[in-house]
Amino acid sequence: MKMMIWSWKFIPLIFGITFFVAFVASFVNEIPSTSDEINADLSPELIVEEAHEQRFFAAVIDAGSTGTRLHLFEFRHSLITDSAPFELVQEVFKEVKPGLSSFASEPKEAANSVKELLSHAKNVIPSRLLSHTPIIVQATAGLRLLPNNEAENIIHEVKSVVKSSGFLLGDEAVGILSGVDEGIFAWFTLNFLSGRLNFAEDINVNDRTAAALDLGGGSTQITFNQVNQRDSERTHQVAIFDKDFELYTHSYLGNGLIAARLGIASMIENTKESELLETHCLPPGIKIKDWQYAGKVFQVNPSEEASFEKCLQQAADFVKNVSKISPIEDLVDIPVFAFSYFFDRGMQAGMIKSEPKNGGGWIEVRQYKEAAKKACKITPEALGIEHWRPWLCMDLTYIYALLSKGYGLSDKKRIHLTKKMKDMEVSWALGAGFHLLNTYHHQHFATSPRNSTLSSRIFYQVVSFISSKATNVLGFFNLIS
Repeated sequence: MKMMIWSWKFIPLIFGITFFVAFVASFVNEIPSTSDEINADLSPELIVEEAHEQRFFAAVIDAGSTGTRLHLFEFRHSLITDSAPFELVQEVFKEVKPGLSSFASEPKEAANSVKELLSHAKNVIPSRLLSHTPIIVQATAGLRLLPNNEAENIIHEVKSVVKSSGFLLGDEAVGILSGVDEGIFAWFTLNFLSGRLNFAEDINVNDRTAAALDLGGGSTQITFNQVNQRDSERTHQVAIFDKDFELYTHSYLGNGLIAARLGIASMIENTKESELLETHCLPPGIKIKDWQYAGKVFQVNPSEEASFEKCLQQAADFVKNVSKISPIEDLVDIPVFAFSYFFDRGMQAGMIKSEPKNGGGWIEVRQYKEAAKKACKITPEALGIEHWRPWLCMDLTYIYALLSKGYGLSDKKRIHLTKKMKDMEVSWALGAGFHLLNTYHHQHFATSPRNSTLSSRIFYQVVSFISSKATNVLGFFNLIS
């Protein structure tokens, strides 16, 4: 697959033409009619302000399986050589729970939860920039696991709300994100925020990028720049800042942390109804009642043989034989960064500290096993009130099984647990935000079209809308500002 996400070489030329035309226009008596139309809508004070406007926004709403998250990115123009033309200034983050998939029978309520995030974004974005702020709402594994009609009903209601919000919206901007896109965008975010994509330095970036391991609620993704691994079905050629990468990426649907709970707890056959589950991965004496997942309500009980050892056997069987997750040779020699539930459970088990600013830290894979052994011995009296505590034995054991029995990492392999870098969330959202902005530039200023089967059409309608308005250079300058 060939993918072209970002191309920058035409940006200095465009800005040069922009300022030249603006300079010439100030000395002539007549301005072209298209400029008249633009200026007629602006007060003299606003014309000056817009001409010097350097910041702009991109809104990405991540509709995950356990919550819906707004990532509002503020950028400003940058003309520094060998740098991206968009300098990332800050991220505004807000989350609402539960996830959209929880509203399978009430799609309008799902739309209302998104409406809350849209209102929050509008309080941040200057009103004059709102109609020029592109937005996407992409659901991940939570909606992928729903029946088609339920997922489509939710998407229909959400799209209706977003269309009336005043943001710049393309026809395909509200939908379900593919696992491949999710993995590649998250890989970009990780390596961009960690400074591993700084091409100004005379270093081979192919030798220093890190692998991205993302553990969500419904799926888990692994993405890295290949050295030895060659899997044509999972290899995607990606161009970023005019550098080419061969990324291996794979998304395992049903292997997110929450989905894996159901998978593991369903492995012991029961003679009773399917909503009553039994597992080796609950500490003795601890039962979970009224657990809601995938539109059903379950009760989960510990088995008579419940222990870490039995739980590990069960989790390893789920990872290797049910999910068919295979060892990854390349992970032995490259840095590995793990985030989302990898980080959350590691922090909750005391393996790392959450501060400063959720920066995370390096651990060894064996620490998940050690933490799981302790969690599997917890007593009901010491359980605590946090909703995740009854699951901690299963969650930590599953993560260890995924890393060691699945991906083949040794107990001594060091990985970095990460939540934020530069005070920004490590997730697929930032990668999607950059792609959202740069698709526009690529579509309009590349000398020849590039075919892309990955993510290239998400914002086609957005690009077309802007193109119809940008009838001259001055018009283009007003739109991007």
